[in-house]
Amino acid sequence: MISGGAIFALIQADVALLEFHKSLRTTNFFPGMNIFFVLSMITIKTLTLGFIFHLVLRAIWLSFICINYVFPRGIQFDKLKLKKPYKVTSSDNADLYEQIIKVDKASGLIIFVSILSTIVFIGIAIMVAVFSGFERGLFWLTESDWTNVAVDFMWVIAAIYYVDFLFFGILRKIPFLTYLTFPVFKLLDWISLRFVFEKSLRILNTNMSKTSMVLGTVIFFITSILLTASSVQRNMGWPNVYDQRKYRRALAPDNDRRAYYYAWYRDQADWGVIQSDIIKENYLRVYIKYDVYKDTEIEKLDSANQYLSNIGEVGIDDSVLTDIEWFSAWQKENENMGIVANIPIHNLKNGRHTLKFRYVSSIDSAGKPIWKHQIPFWKDVIQSQ
Repeated sequence: MISGGAIFALIQADVALLEFHKSLRTTNFFPGMNIFFVLSMITIKTLTLGFIFHLVLRAIWLSFICINYVFPRGIQFDKLKLKKPYKVTSSDNADLYEQIIKVDKASGLIIFVSILSTIVFIGIAIMVAVFSGFERGLFWLTESDWTNVAVDFMWVIAAIYYVDFLFFGILRKIPFLTYLTFPVFKLLDWISLRFVFEKSLRILNTNMSKTSMVLGTVIFFITSILLTASSVQRNMGWPNVYDQRKYRRALAPDNDRRAYYYAWYRDQADWGVIQSDIIKENYLRVYIKYDVYKDTEIEKLDSANQYLSNIGEVGIDDSVLTDIEWFSAWQKENENMGIVANIPIHNLKNGRHTLKFRYVSSIDSAGKPIWKHQIPFWKDVIQSQ
């Protein structure tokens, strides 16, 4: 019951984390945000996988107990009458006691590894926060680029620390080298929360086969990472590793692969730019979402004109639109805010057209405007008689 409830809660947490990250990318920017997101998702997937394995093992464990209870005498060897090589001797255990104990121990081990993994990932997240804060602090004090070099060196030390962790403390067993690693590793033990599970890790290390531990851990983590990749690939803009189609980026000649991107249209995505790809009204309702990354464009304007509505130009087909009346807008479905304008298109003929948008700072080497965002739409308005 506990494992089933945990699996249900973690699945809900998965969905909530994706939505939270999407909202956070709109409203905030801080160093390591995407790393925290991926680590959090790996933690959720690892726990989910652990509880699923635990639930399966507990089901097997319960079935063994039930059959052992129903038939306490176990195997009736005199009734088997199996011949070699299938013959079973009476020296074998008649009941399932040993199997019950093994499955019970395996269930406990799965839960331990799942919780241990969670603490390890939380420790990595804390380390990212500490290193990022240290870098920001150094840059604020010195305003120098050498702070990146210092933090890169710290990450090299952290990588060595985790290599030692994965190989069962190999650097902690080499004479004299231990005196060099001790002060650094001891500090990282506290930052990474190793002190929480150090004793239990030593119990595991001294009671299990190293080969079994490595093999089981590798399989467990690869599965968790693959599940994580399938969940975060859209939020992170990563390619779909499971999609084996070769010509995904060559679907039509002379056609940008994002030219009919679903997120441009509000009937397909809450944050769409125009109402639909098929326009049945004599106006376009253009919505420009305000996210934190547009602050850079706003800050390029002089102080008297620092408005979201002034950072770009809008055009339809070969024309640049002027005198657009922008309004502040907040979407009721979510926390998105931005600007909206109702642009009349009664003078356009029915058929295909292209809405264009560019930042005023987007120009080529010759000073010509670069229209990076081009949204196709089709006007289909019944003409009045």
